[in-house]
Amino acid sequence: MTDSEDSATGTSRIRTLTEKGEIYQVEPLEEQLSSAQRAWGKQMNNVSNVIVDSSNVDVLKGERSFLETKMEILNAANERLYESREENFNDKREVLAKFDSLECEHIH
Repeated sequence: MTDSEDSATGTSRIRTLTEKGEIYQVEPLEEQLSSAQRAWGKQMNNVSNVIVDSSNVDVLKGERSFLETKMEILNAANERLYESREENFNDKREVLAKFDSLECEHIH
């Protein structure tokens, strides 16, 4: 029965992903998270350098604001990856643990 036949008869089919299909969906999300993490880390270094090298408060405020934006992007990427893990609680716990350590570093 095709999807159009399913919708015509009112029945629905629950799709389950194969392991390969799940990997195909999760890999881009992991890459987005990794990219956001690298960007956040670079900005964190920029803020550290400005603190050491500059006495201009406005420059520091601008860099801090940019760092907050990078953290928001990182948070959004983490949430998308977390939501993609559906029923796999161990993977969800791992995603949360990684993000918690980054968040602690961001706060301090």
